[in-house]
Amino acid sequence: RKQMASLTKEINGKEYSFRFGFKFAKTIDDSIKQNQNGIAFSQGLSVKIAQLMLESSVIALIDILKTANETESPKLTINQLSDWIENDLSNEDLEFLFAEVIEALEKSNFTAKKVKALASAGQK
Repeated sequence: RKQMASLTKEINGKEYSFRFGFKFAKTIDDSIKQNQNGIAFSQGLSVKIAQLMLESSVIALIDILKTANETESPKLTINQLSDWIENDLSNEDLEFLFAEVIEALEKSNFTAKKVKALASAGQK
């Protein structure tokens, strides 16, 4: 069996889970829509993964973590996530968090192909 694409982090002394499954992918994808000839196309997944991998966007990282936690319990707020990243993580910790999230996205059946395509695009 394939390993579940998830993370667990201790934030302010409490364990939080982040799952990168279907609901995560659908929610992120639907967060950004582009209309072409009256048809709405979801593009959030491509945009957020690109911002995460190619731009090292902390805002995209927070959006991704917040969405990945929405199916889990306990729930984190945007403020809790941003405060944790801003106040409790060193630069090295933040770099490691980016790597952990990208690794989890590589393991998910719903995001692995996009991550692989962006990784090869970023190499060029």
